Amino acid sequence: MAASGSANRHARSIVSSDVRRLAAAGLSALVPGLGQALNGRRTPALVLLVPTLVLAAVVALVVATSTPIRLAATFVAPQMLDLLLSLSLVVLGWRLVAVGHAFFDRRYARMPGRAGIGGLVVLVALVALPHAGAAYYGGLARDAFGRFFVASAHAGAPDDAGAGASALVPRDDERLNVLIVGIDKAQGRTATLTDAMMLASLDRTLGSVSLVSIPRDLVNVPLGDGRTFGPKLNSLYGYASRHRDQFPQGAMRALEDGVGTLLGVRVHYYATLDFDGFADLIDAVGGVEVTVKKGFEDPGYDGIGLDGRGWSITAGRHVLDGPNALAYARSRKALGESDFTRQERQQQILVAFRNRLMGGGSLFFELPALLETFGSMVRTDLPPDRLPELAALADASGTTDIVRVVVQRPLIKPATGRYGSVQIPDLVAIRAMSTVVLPKPGAPAQGWSPAKTAATDP
Repeated sequence: MAASGSANRHARSIVSSDVRRLAAAGLSALVPGLGQALNGRRTPALVLLVPTLVLAAVVALVVATSTPIRLAATFVAPQMLDLLLSLSLVVLGWRLVAVGHAFFDRRYARMPGRAGIGGLVVLVALVALPHAGAAYYGGLARDAFGRFFVASAHAGAPDDAGAGASALVPRDDERLNVLIVGIDKAQGRTATLTDAMMLASLDRTLGSVSLVSIPRDLVNVPLGDGRTFGPKLNSLYGYASRHRDQFPQGAMRALEDGVGTLLGVRVHYYATLDFDGFADLIDAVGGVEVTVKKGFEDPGYDGIGLDGRGWSITAGRHVLDGPNALAYARSRKALGESDFTRQERQQQILVAFRNRLMGGGSLFFELPALLETFGSMVRTDLPPDRLPELAALADASGTTDIVRVVVQRPLIKPATGRYGSVQIPDLVAIRAMSTVVLPKPGAPAQGWSPAKTAATDP
């Protein structure tokens, strides 16, 4: 009986010791140093706790003075990403040292029991889990942005592999101008067409954004070097890709220069979006919300990603998944619809996508799919170190701060000729419009509409 009682007391002592060990280790897992304080180890507690509190204060300050989209843009920049991943490893080591020191403190005379060792293993796994997650997401971001960013020394879109001109650097007296190009590589086509062209112009002084959509059927566009491109503008990229001797600066730079000369501005960077993956991009953020002013039905729509041909939508608010957002952005043959109304819808989808990104929250769980999709279908020569600046501007500008314009009549005139149905630009009128839609930094951008122009014409 005496031996049995002694064994029970010994077992209870081990269990009690394990509980205290795990309590101290758990506290140090949460905040390194707290477990040492519980153990009465004042000096180790201060050594571990003070750096932890300083780091926590810095993190809290950064989070409190920024927004999720700005933080994401800052952290995914390659150099910052590598720094953060290295810091995560250091913090992981710091936390594990604190946990181990608290658990194996000399104040506990007895060796830990099985329950204590098992609890320590679980605790270590819980400590390592968020750092493993950070390494996983960091690896995804590094891989995606390694494909996303195209070095300016080899400027061009995915199939423009030749050496090209370097991207332009915005001057202080310029807005930052990015040409967003939607590339359509439909089956059966012999050339790559840029069927969506939109200039995103950012005023870095006011934090405002202007979007200007350029008609794909525009002809006789000046290229800025004394030449004029006679065929439709949406074929310039493909033509320049096939005639590198005529466009040594690269096909995308040729298109940037053409759009810039048309509007009377310099285009600094580009971003290409492959329509084949557009639906995946929308699905990666959980869809986009749009308000349709006027419903329409397009029985001839090719039905990409949908069941059969044809597509329609009613007036009102809709949350569109990828295939339906693609249909909304591409459909143009419905009664009362045209290339111009389609361009307006494309701008609407872009703004809705921006608003979805700004929402943050659940996007964290969709981040792997979003990064993978971005990396596979988007290319840009935008320098990675400009991401935080652009994110700050995008975050600062709400929907009401975005001026949206589609180049249409009376800035252009329809005609029929060698290249079929085309649009002939009025260069003087277009550049006059550009001065109010894309003013110098610091001057508020104003909207433009055909009705407004008609009212001011003599």
